[in-house]
Amino acid sequence: MRRWILLGLLVLAVAGYFAYRQLLAPGRQPETQPAIPEIPPTVSASGVVAPIRSVKLSFATSGRVGAVLVEEGDTVEAGQVLARLDTAGLEQNLERARATLEAARATLARLLAGPRPEDIAVAEAQVAQAEAELARLKAGPKPEEIAAAKANMEKAAAIVRLRQADYDKVKWRTDVSATPQSVALEQATLDYEAARAAYEALVRGPTAEEIRVAETRVEIARAQLAKLLAGPTPQEIAEAQARVREAEATVRAAEAALRDAELVAPFAGLVGQVSTRAGETAQAGAPVITLGDVSGWVVETTDLDEKDVPKVRVGQKVNVTFEALPGVQTTGVVNRIAPMAGDTQGGTSYRVRVALTDPVPHIRWGMTAFIEIPVEEGG
Repeated sequence: MRRWILLGLLVLAVAGYFAYRQLLAPGRQPETQPAIPEIPPTVSASGVVAPIRSVKLSFATSGRVGAVLVEEGDTVEAGQVLARLDTAGLEQNLERARATLEAARATLARLLAGPRPEDIAVAEAQVAQAEAELARLKAGPKPEEIAAAKANMEKAAAIVRLRQADYDKVKWRTDVSATPQSVALEQATLDYEAARAAYEALVRGPTAEEIRVAETRVEIARAQLAKLLAGPTPQEIAEAQARVREAEATVRAAEAALRDAELVAPFAGLVGQVSTRAGETAQAGAPVITLGDVSGWVVETTDLDEKDVPKVRVGQKVNVTFEALPGVQTTGVVNRIAPMAGDTQGGTSYRVRVALTDPVPHIRWGMTAFIEIPVEEGG
């Protein structure tokens, strides 16, 4: 048994010797495994191509659309009118507001200027007329006035008798009420009643009520003259000034409403969408035209997972490809990371905005894009 053990050890020693010699043979190097290149970690996400800025324009007030002046795909300049409401009613409101303002200013100017000589003359004449009427009533009728009134009444009665005779000649007719004789008799009767009432009033003399009314008219006329001579009070001037300010505010509001009836491009850009046509009713605040500034493009991610957001920094470079443009690749820079998450199907994501650094032929608003952001190990 011992002999077999010694024999085995001898065989192993010989085999080890020859193996050592083989390793030391000239030109023979130990075999090594090829190095595997390291792939830098990246954050990937899908996104949508958009202009560097865009806006959905809407009217401030509801109304019928009078004209749409652009079409989808049109390029417009800043300040260009894109659409307008029917402004006929708004223009009428502005005209009325301006007329009211002119009247208020004229009233204020008259108050500040004081009474005009012609206004004073009119007021003095009204006082004299009221006083004369009161004096006449208190003095009672003159004999000649009574005689004249009686004569007028008798003359009217004579005319009634003549018209009655003419009427009697045709009263047998079925259409007698439509004849000239009937009309003349009716008018003569009315004239007679008026003449008789005037005569009886003169004979009776003025009543206490008539004298009281005349005295009141005198008081009113005298008060109006005194007020005119005294000029406007501070309160009247303040009220007139307030009416002017109110009218000015109404004009400004009407002018603003007229301006708001036009949609104006806030910047030069491309009309991406037109959502209404002439003749339709536009609701206040409802988007009418979507405008984008296509002097530059961005990609806004739609599914960047919340676990990847800590690895992303503003200023990082981004590789961008497009689903609709095979083989086209460009670069961009992260310029904004949303501070608040948005809920998407399957999880929570954050919107990251990537500004493209190079122009891309055939790029269009709304295209699907894919981004890859190289990040450092450990985020």
